[in-house]
Amino acid sequence: MRLIVTGAAGVLGSELIEQTLRADPQAEIVAVTRQSQALTQRWQGYANMKCCSWDELARLPLADGDIIVHGAFPRQENGQELTEALALTGALLKKAGTSGKEIAWVDISSRSVYGQNERTPWTETTELVPASPYALAKAAQELLTRQAAEAYGFRYTVLRMAGLIGVGMEARLVSQMTMRAIQDRALTVMGGEQQFAMLDIRDAAAGLRALLRKDPAEWRPLYNFGAEKATRLKDIAPIIQQEARRLYGWRVSITRQKRDAVLIDEMDSSLFYTQMGWRPQYTLADTVDWLLETYTGAAKQ
Repeated sequence: MRLIVTGAAGVLGSELIEQTLRADPQAEIVAVTRQSQALTQRWQGYANMKCCSWDELARLPLADGDIIVHGAFPRQENGQELTEALALTGALLKKAGTSGKEIAWVDISSRSVYGQNERTPWTETTELVPASPYALAKAAQELLTRQAAEAYGFRYTVLRMAGLIGVGMEARLVSQMTMRAIQDRALTVMGGEQQFAMLDIRDAAAGLRALLRKDPAEWRPLYNFGAEKATRLKDIAPIIQQEARRLYGWRVSITRQKRDAVLIDEMDSSLFYTQMGWRPQYTLADTVDWLLETYTGAAKQ
């Protein structure tokens, strides 16, 4: 099997590649990114590791057994960038479909396609209510993937990912709260009943690897892929407070303010767990420890 990863410079793509190479230094991998030169230097010690640009990928012959993990997608709510991303997806799907080879495709989608559908927990059959240009584009990419796979006859699955947390995901709530705890020794919780289905980036890559070890003929067309249960905002702050004190002896205060709006983010990922025989390994406290140690650069006391 050769693994072709688009978005290889992203947090998930690079973690997937790192874990794969740690497990098998001889793994055959093609990392597709606009930063191919930098990644070539990063992974230059691996004989079967190749980094390439999108233009180079267009010229790369596909082979029987190739699995494409398509994770390249802009995070910005920029219509032009989203349109270009969908065009790249369409071109790559056509390349895969017309190659004449037995390939398989993994589309990295997002929980955002559910929007704020109040019928939770969301299952794979829950109605989509995308509420942003990004979510709409992700839903469109799912449709493109399904239509191409059905038209050309290749194996595929769509993974609707929960919000990923950990080092490299600095825009996410847990990272921002952890940084505030470090800088201000204080956290403010607005509301508290908001729910977040978060998954450590290391677990996300490990779960992907569990999927890749399965025969693509056994894949379902769609999986939710997230945490086993949602975490309320009011429960996140005490974990950060607890770990900051345990690791470094800091006293972090928590202030709570009322907020009427309630965010719902709860996916049922039991189908993925059951079929892959896999469960997340990292708790929220584990992720917070990783963030604290990385952001402070300090050793555990």
